[in-house]
Amino acid sequence: MFCIAIGCSVACGCSLNPPPQINIVPIDSNDRAAKSSDCLIPILRSEPIGTDYRKIAIVEGWGPPDQENEVLDGVRQKACGAGADALLVVSSQTQADGRLETMDLPSTASDNDAGNSNRSQEFQESLMPRIGQQGHPGFYFDAVAIVFSNSRVGDRPSP
Repeated sequence: MFCIAIGCSVACGCSLNPPPQINIVPIDSNDRAAKSSDCLIPILRSEPIGTDYRKIAIVEGWGPPDQENEVLDGVRQKACGAGADALLVVSSQTQADGRLETMDLPSTASDNDAGNSNRSQEFQESLMPRIGQQGHPGFYFDAVAIVFSNSRVGDRPSP
């Protein structure tokens, strides 16, 4: 109760970083049952050669740069829940600085005339990159969940 009374602090084990954001979007039907959330599926950096597979879902994850492992764990959990056999990496990058060039826009509303103030503010907000866009700070991971056509473990490519 003492931690609740004084708020979030390092001593109480609170984290100031938001949890990773993980999204999955089905792109093909899948008749495979979901696997346990702690399944260990491989993350492939290139397409498996000599093995037939189907892409069943797009799985994306984002988190602060120091949460790369948590993002990868979350992406794996979502893929396991979809019944995937592996993840095929589309993109994986860490960006440390999310600032963009603002093209010399006025820094305060008083620098603008009254008619342009709102338009300038909206334009500045539109320059802020969204999660997954170039310039947004953090670790971004984009993959495709795949299932192999033959189910024998020995026929699957190694990670």
